[in-house]
Order: sequence, then C-alpha cells, then structure tokens
Amino acid sequence: GDDARSIRPAGPRTWMVVFGSKGGPMPDLAAAFTGRAVVTDLSQARTVIELKGRAAATVLAQGCSLDLHPAEFGPRACVQTRVGHIGVTLTRLAGDDAFELMVYRGYAVSLWEWLMAASRSVGVEVL
Repeated sequence: GDDARSIRPAGPRTWMVVFGSKGGPMPDLAAAFTGRAVVTDLSQARTVIELKGRAAATVLAQGCSLDLHPAEFGPRACVQTRVGHIGVTLTRLAGDDAFELMVYRGYAVSLWEWLMAASRSVGVEVL
C-alpha cells in the first residue's frame, strides 16, 4: 500500500528503509537511532522503476551479471549492481516475475531507454 515499508541491505553495515508513496516518518526514525546510526533521507535522489512479466528476468539478464533465477535471487532479495552499465539497487518483488530497480534520478532516463531497447530485443512491447 501507500504506507508500505521494507528494510533492505544496501552494503556492509548499511541498510535502506523504503517507505511507500506517502513517505515515512523520517524525524521519528532518525530520533530512534540517535547515537547508534546515521539516518539520511535520500527520497528525492532516486527513481523507482518496476519491471514485471514473464520476460522481466530475460530483459535484465542482457545487462546484469547476476543469476536472476528465483532459486538464486528469490523474493525480497536485494543487491546493489549494474544493469546496462548503470548502478541500481535491484530487488525481486514478491512474485517471481517482478523486479524493482532503484536508480539515481540523473540516470533514470538512460536506464529507462536501456530497458526499452532490451525489451524490444526479446519481443516485449513496453507501453
């Protein structure tokens, strides 16, 4: 939902808290971790693209070196990687055929264009 949230690994001793489209209680979160962790709001710095469908993993595999088979990269798996030479945080959503790509907004158009081209190469029309 709009207030959904998840906690994802973002690197060694680094975690990303992702809130839904209505945002989240950043002041409360920062206060809860005072003295134990640094909390930084990056919500304006990233764009989220969801890629869904039977061919989603095939499209991503054209520019991502990870094994995206559900047995290796299952639901809620999250990594920082490259897709088409663009750094992304890649998460497999609840279904086997759904991925979320979080990218710095300055690279979002380039990633979108890469995804469109990669989709066409496997016969998928992007609407």
